[in-house]
Amino acid sequence: MADTPDEKDESFSLTFLGRFGIRYEDEGLLEPSALALSFDRKSLWTVSDDTGKVFEIGLDGHLMHD
Repeated sequence: MADTPDEKDESFSLTFLGRFGIRYEDEGLLEPSALALSFDRKSLWTVSDDTGKVFEIGLDGHLMHD
């Protein structure tokens, strides 16, 4: 399949840097379920199994707020 001028390179790689907990009881994030990389690749999205709320988390593991 030939590349067209309008196609973007959608590939990326992940490098394991460390491990940290994701739990913010005061905000209602007790048990996160799955992670999704944001469109701009600068944060992660998760949903709480307990509350059904969706949360944005920085790549450093901190909860992002508006």
